[in-house]
Amino acid sequence: MANPNDTIGKSFQRGPGAEFLGARGPLEPDIIDAPVAAPVLDELPTDEPVTKGYAGRGPSRYRSTGVALCDAVVHRLTDHPEIDASEIEVELDATTITLRGNVQTEDEKQIAEALALEVGGVESVDNKLRVSAYDEVTHRYV
Repeated sequence: MANPNDTIGKSFQRGPGAEFLGARGPLEPDIIDAPVAAPVLDELPTDEPVTKGYAGRGPSRYRSTGVALCDAVVHRLTDHPEIDASEIEVELDATTITLRGNVQTEDEKQIAEALALEVGGVESVDNKLRVSAYDEVTHRYV
C-alpha cells in the first residue's frame, strides 16, 4: 500500500484548479504558491548506497594556517561547559599548540589539552597551564 505522505506537496494536475495535497488534505491556493523548503539531504531518494567513514579526511595537500588552528582551539575551549578559558592563552609553533595561563582544576587542564589535540592539524600540545585557586571576590587566580 502506498504511503499517503508520499503525495504531500505534489500536484496531480497542472494549470488552473490544480490540486495540491498537504498533510491534512488539499491546500488552499495561497499556500500553494508559498516557497517550499529544500529537502534534507538524508531524505533525498537514492539508488546507490551511501558510503560512510570518510570523516576527518580533508582535501589533498591542505594545511590550516596558524591563525585557523589557534582559532579552532580557542573556540573549543570557549564552548566547553567545564572550562573557564578567560585566563588561557593559545599559541602555535608549526603544529604544536602551547597552552599557558590558569585553570581552577586538574580536570580543566586535562580537558583543555584533549580539546586542543582534537583539532585537525594539531600534532602535539605543550600544556603549561597552572592549576590555581580562583578568588571570586577579586575575580583573579591566586
